[in-house]
Amino acid sequence: MNPKSDRKNKPDSAKNRLIKLPDLLWQTLDNDAHRCRRSTTKQIEAILISYYELDEVGLDVEQVASIRKVISPKAK
Repeated sequence: MNPKSDRKNKPDSAKNRLIKLPDLLWQTLDNDAHRCRRSTTKQIEAILISYYELDEVGLDVEQVASIRKVISPKAK
């Protein structure tokens, strides 16, 4: 059995990917990450982990709702 191919099939293996987001969203993520004392990358991970209910990461639901109101085009 090839150990390299086994690593690819593990659900916990990490992959780096590039994503493009609008400047306002990047700035919001940067500010939120700073507030939570995380890097922006770790904040994105925390948001996704929380969204998919994979673990408890300590996101403030009220803070998320207030940020959503500020940046959401539907709220305007």
